[in-house]
Amino acid sequence: MFTTPMINIWNPICKKYQWLRIVHIFSISDNFKIYINDSRVFAVCMNENNQCECSNNSTNKVNKFLVVTESQVFRYYKGIAPNHWINKPKIFPEPELGLKNQYTNKYLGINMTDLYFKIKKTNPKSMSFEEPNINCCIKNDIDMK
Repeated sequence: MFTTPMINIWNPICKKYQWLRIVHIFSISDNFKIYINDSRVFAVCMNENNQCECSNNSTNKVNKFLVVTESQVFRYYKGIAPNHWINKPKIFPEPELGLKNQYTNKYLGINMTDLYFKIKKTNPKSMSFEEPNINCCIKNDIDMK
């Protein structure tokens, strides 16, 4: 059984909120911010409980792991006691993680492939998984096409 904290993220590939287990946390130094004000980046596990049921039509590649910025985290655990959960308001139908988002206070938007390569460049030993598949097709829809 895993005791690693779960975080609630907005997954812009699957276009939904998901509870995912943290595999690795990357702390970003002040002089190397991936996105403005993001001090942490998380590698999260996607293949537990079939969290992201989407794949690429041509390769059927499913994301097993994903790298997400703190901008995408909407509930996370900070501290020891249960009252240390930090919440951000969820936005529907989906948050715009862009220039003027008052809920996330982030500014540039999130390019998942760009984020993956930036973290892989600085932490190659921790990033043994492939780049994300951002052309998501729902598995049930693949047979219909």
